[in-house]
Amino acid sequence: MKITRFGLVMLLSVTLVSLMACKNEKSEQKESTSTSISQTKDILASLGLENQNDVDTWETPLNVTILASSYMWAPTLEGKILEADNVFIATIEDMTTNYSDSMYDEKGELLSSTPITDFKLKVLDNLRGELPTDGFVKATRVDFGYGDGLEKGNFITLIENDIIPEKGKSYVFLARAVDGELIILNGGEAPSNFPLENAPMNLDKQSRSVVENIVDSSNKVEEIEKQVENEKETFNEIGNTLLNAHEIQACIEGNGNKLDMNKVIIK
Repeated sequence: MKITRFGLVMLLSVTLVSLMACKNEKSEQKESTSTSISQTKDILASLGLENQNDVDTWETPLNVTILASSYMWAPTLEGKILEADNVFIATIEDMTTNYSDSMYDEKGELLSSTPITDFKLKVLDNLRGELPTDGFVKATRVDFGYGDGLEKGNFITLIENDIIPEKGKSYVFLARAVDGELIILNGGEAPSNFPLENAPMNLDKQSRSVVENIVDSSNKVEEIEKQVENEKETFNEIGNTLLNAHEIQACIEGNGNKLDMNKVIIK
């Protein structure tokens, strides 16, 4: 095809306009994100509060044992969001670790055990599901816990690639309903709890307007919320790669696993 000088100039002009449009769009997105983060920092500063991610909650050095994961379900964050019956934002009020499947040697010394941690959570917002926000709920996590069954407090067990949840901090949680109980998914290829980027410690103690501003400014919340909204499209793309696809499809159709609120709500 022959391109005249005029046609070439027009082509270059259109390309330049397109590039400028993309550049302006990215610039606007970056400016919007920067403004949102800046506003959040202003909120924290006005309240005299420190970002929770700058706070060290450990009084003594903490030894961490990482368990290798052979997670058999969704290997990606997109898949884990699909298989989560509940996706929510909550502040950790307290946590208690117990142990099961303990093994001992002939001298009675503990060889190994499975940590199971119960969390007392204050739900701030629901991205999927309808957990109550006017009280506390219990969520359980297997293969995570403090101590080794004998020396609690100075030892922690964690699945690889997961994020250590800390008391007083707020996270986005991915959880399933199992036998009516709320079970936080294990780590593996992707974490199942994500700290809010610009939240203060004990966010649940702040006013509702502060909570909403903090949540609205979170890039991670926005990312996960979009994936929840686009669950049908994502399932059509990767559903055939997931072992529990039938459960996920049932959940999308409104027939998923249900919670027993008598087991979840802390009275």
